[in-house]
Amino acid sequence: SREVAALAKLDHKNIVQYVTYWEPGSKHISLFFSSSNPSTRQRYLFIQMKLYEKGTLETWMKDNKRSKIEAICMFAQIVDGVDEIHSNNLIHRDLKPNNIFIGDDGTAKIGDFGLACMTSSDDDNLLIERTKNAGTNSYMSPEQNNLRNYGNEVDIFSLGLIFFELLWPMSTDLEKSKVRLV
Repeated sequence: SREVAALAKLDHKNIVQYVTYWEPGSKHISLFFSSSNPSTRQRYLFIQMKLYEKGTLETWMKDNKRSKIEAICMFAQIVDGVDEIHSNNLIHRDLKPNNIFIGDDGTAKIGDFGLACMTSSDDDNLLIERTKNAGTNSYMSPEQNNLRNYGNEVDIFSLGLIFFELLWPMSTDLEKSKVRLV
């Protein structure tokens, strides 16, 4: 439900728009179990979003010989989307090329808000939740890795890594990890 709440607040050309959502157990959907043990039931939420047949930014970077200008234009769209996210007091927390989709017109669309959280709230649980090691290790900021309280600067850190990848094509994860350590 966190993802739906986050997506419902966002209406921007560089953010994935959801169509609808539903919970299992409704008339049309059966309840799923998270393991072979039915006593460990977990609730699921299904989200229907537009299908982006052009894939993700990761596939775009691998499949396209791009100029620096094209890379900068793509990055500017991603920054616009992140600005909208932050303007709505949200932190994405898992920005990475696999969570950025390419629209039919070549527009960047930020998606996967499963780890999104609020930046300002009186709810102490949200602050505790932010201290957990959430996100994709290779794109997490030091604040996320070190389990500290943090704000939207963690998305800015991820943006820097994405920008570097757009400008400096790398073919393997090993190459990415070596570059990140420098």
